[in-house]
Amino acid sequence: MKQVLKGTTVTRDETIDGRVVTKDVSTLNAASDANYLDTWTFDYTNVSEDELLVLATRSLVIEAQGKFRRAKSDKLSKFDGLSVNVREYLDNKRKKSTPEQRKAKAIDAVKAAGVSKADLEAMIAAMDEAEEESDES
Repeated sequence: MKQVLKGTTVTRDETIDGRVVTKDVSTLNAASDANYLDTWTFDYTNVSEDELLVLATRSLVIEAQGKFRRAKSDKLSKFDGLSVNVREYLDNKRKKSTPEQRKAKAIDAVKAAGVSKADLEAMIAAMDEAEEESDES
């Protein structure tokens, strides 16, 4: 087990050897408010294909339930009869956002919070100034 400092990027490995999967997992421990990188092993020996499918479906259901909970009421009906093409799901793994996408998302969040353009510009100027002072020291 290794504690991961905030802001640190870690490499998470995953290996499959027969029916044993070993995976590095980064997890926040609420009691210590710290992230840890652990190595976990999952042994699927003597687990049938049907049992594997049931187990795999659980995580997809949990993800879909989260989307359902966050959906606007006029979008709920699209979840009735939901059909997931697991191959497409696996092929469309979430891609990292670009700096431009993160900036646009942050701007949208600020707008949604009701911060005026003038206040936003003042905050950006203050951050730039603080960064310049930090670079000088």
